[in-house]
Amino acid sequence: LNAMKPAGQWNHAVVVCDGGKISVTINGQRVTEVDLAEYTEPHRRPDGSMHKFDVAYKDHPRRGYIGLQDHGADCWYKNIKLKDLSK
Repeated sequence: LNAMKPAGQWNHAVVVCDGGKISVTINGQRVTEVDLAEYTEPHRRPDGSMHKFDVAYKDHPRRGYIGLQDHGADCWYKNIKLKDLSK
């Protein structure tokens, strides 16, 4: 599912991390949803296929810094807001 707007237009992303449950919505369309508790083994997804991480996702830290990523191309962010879900 490609929910992105054309180049030159701003996209609106909502990332919700509630414990080990993560969902991502882009421009009003849910594009992914995952429960990290299902990832119990290093290097393995719940379906048994391999991935590169040597720590099971269920064991990754739940607190820490927030990082914004790009893949080598120009990338801009604006109006970033954080909301504490425990309140």
